[in-house]
Amino acid sequence: DLHSFPIRRSSDLAFRFSGSYTPADILLDLSKRLIEEKINITYTAFSTLKGIKRDHIPILKSAGLFALYVGIESADERILKKDFEKRFYPDRFKAIIKDLMDSGIFMIASFIYPAPSEDAESRMKTINYILELFSNSSRASVTVHFPGLLPLGKWAEHPEKYGFKINDFEEYKIIGMNYNIKQYLPHYLWDTLPYSINNKTHRELILESSKFMEEIESHGV
Repeated sequence: DLHSFPIRRSSDLAFRFSGSYTPADILLDLSKRLIEEKINITYTAFSTLKGIKRDHIPILKSAGLFALYVGIESADERILKKDFEKRFYPDRFKAIIKDLMDSGIFMIASFIYPAPSEDAESRMKTINYILELFSNSSRASVTVHFPGLLPLGKWAEHPEKYGFKINDFEEYKIIGMNYNIKQYLPHYLWDTLPYSINNKTHRELILESSKFMEEIESHGV
């Protein structure tokens, strides 16, 4: 219950929710409380498009939501279901994304490429989706990540199911725990990791991801 927490009154207060995502209902409840208390604040969040409705957007904006980071991963429903086990239908959220940007909320959309079962058709779907929504927009950016194998993730629990191959998983845990994520450098400058997907080495995955980014950047994303 947000009413049980005192909120400091300030015109200079800004904060960001951490964690993998903040549920939409929490963002909405918080925004209503901030408006109710007449608190001038700026905030950002990692969240999901699920649960955000069009009539929520003016409330979020009025409360001070400045930017929203969402994980879309792929615009291909087959990829989302098979590789990410996500119940997400990208086309259904196009209008929400456009409304969020039109309201002045900055959108950061995250994609993972190439997904384990990526093919030419799924690649083109994701490219077209990104270009339709985010090309030449001053209110959005796109991040692209190669498929990372996290020691406690579902891919690591059943690597063969998703096409991953790791020679020594115990050794990989140590390597993964000490891996240096060079977030501000192009992927081809990242250190390679000892795993492959469907016979593609980590270096090959990195190069594919880099080419994908170069392509969308060439179209104004």
